[in-house]
Amino acid sequence: MNLKRTLLLEWPDDHSNILTIKGWTEKEINHIRGLSDLEVNSKFSLLLTEFIEPFLNEDDSVQPISGSFHIEGGSVNFISRFNFMSGVNYSFLIKENLENNQFETEVWSIERPLIQGSPSTTILGVYPSGPEIPLNLLKIYVYFSSKMSEGFASRHVEFRDASTSQVIPDVFLPMEPELWDESRTRLTLLLDPGRIKRGLVPNMETGYPLNEGVSVAVTVDNSFQDSAGRNLVSGIRKEFNVGEASRLKVNHVLWKYTIPSIDSFDTFSINFDRPLDKALVENGLSIVDAKGRYVEGKSFADVGEKSWHLKPKYKWIANDYRLIINPLLEDLAGNSLVRVFDRDVGNINDDPLESNEIVYTFRCIAK
Repeated sequence: MNLKRTLLLEWPDDHSNILTIKGWTEKEINHIRGLSDLEVNSKFSLLLTEFIEPFLNEDDSVQPISGSFHIEGGSVNFISRFNFMSGVNYSFLIKENLENNQFETEVWSIERPLIQGSPSTTILGVYPSGPEIPLNLLKIYVYFSSKMSEGFASRHVEFRDASTSQVIPDVFLPMEPELWDESRTRLTLLLDPGRIKRGLVPNMETGYPLNEGVSVAVTVDNSFQDSAGRNLVSGIRKEFNVGEASRLKVNHVLWKYTIPSIDSFDTFSINFDRPLDKALVENGLSIVDAKGRYVEGKSFADVGEKSWHLKPKYKWIANDYRLIINPLLEDLAGNSLVRVFDRDVGNINDDPLESNEIVYTFRCIAK
C-alpha cells in the first residue's frame, strides 16, 4: 500500500459488475483522464486477491479480470465483463514507474459480500450422458437450471482420476470468452484440440488429455455461482470409462429408423450408429412435409445420445416426409458426416466431403 494516498473501494450494489475506486486527487483524475486505454491497462489491474503473488511474478497463466476502467466524477470505475463473485476477495493494483526502470505496485483489496438467500440453481446434467467416452473426446456440456455467472468455469469444472480423485491437469482448452449458449444455461468445454489431433506438436509432446482404459470423472463443485451470485444447490460427479479413439465419419446409412403410422401421434425415431453430440443433435435434425413445412412437435436426444425422437404436435398423414440432416452433425470426437476431426492425411477415406444437406425420405405406414 502506498502511504501517499488512501483509496476507497466500493460496490455500488451487490448485483452489478462495477467496482468504484474513490479517494483520488483532482490532479490524479486529470492525469488518468489523459491516458490512452493502453496506458491505463498497463497501469491499473484488477484480479482475484489470491492471484496477486503469481501476477507480480509475471506468471503468464494469471490474467487480470476482463473489463475496462472509466472515470466518473472524481472516481474510477472498473466495469467487469462478468458479474463479480460473492464472498470473494478482489484486489486493485496500481503500477507506478520509478527511476532507473523500477516499479512500485500499490495493492488495494475489497471483499465482495455474500449474497443472502438459499441456493436455487441446479445442475441438470453433464454430457455425454453415456458411460463411455472416446480417447479423443472433443467436448463436454454442463446444463444448468438458471442463468450462470461467467468467467470462472475453469475453477469449478474439472476432470479427475475416478479412483484417486486427483485432478487431471490441462485437459480443457483455456477459453476467453467462455462458451455459453444465449441463455447462459449451457456451458461448453473443449478438450485441447492440439493434443487430440495426431501430428500436432502438443499431441506429440504431451499426448492425449485422457488415457485409454482409465476411468475418469467430470466434477462440478457447488461453489460455481449463478448470475445472482449464489452457489449451486449441489455439485455433481459424472464418471466415464475412456475407450478407444473414434476416427470415422458419422454414417447416416447405418442409422435405423422407426416410421410412424398414418393418422397417429406415433414418435418418429432414429437409432444412430454411435453416440452423437447432444447440442448438435438437438439442432441438426428436422422433418418437413411434402410442402416443405416443418413438422411441429417435441424432439429430443435420448439417454446416451444414441437416438433422436420427434413426438408430433399433429397426427401424421399419408404424405411424403423428408428428414433433413445437417452434414456437420458430429459424434463425441468431433467427426461429422463430411469429415474426420483427427484426420489421417494419407487415408483417402478421411478426405472431407462436400457439406451438402442430407435428406432421408419416408412415408408413414398404413394401419
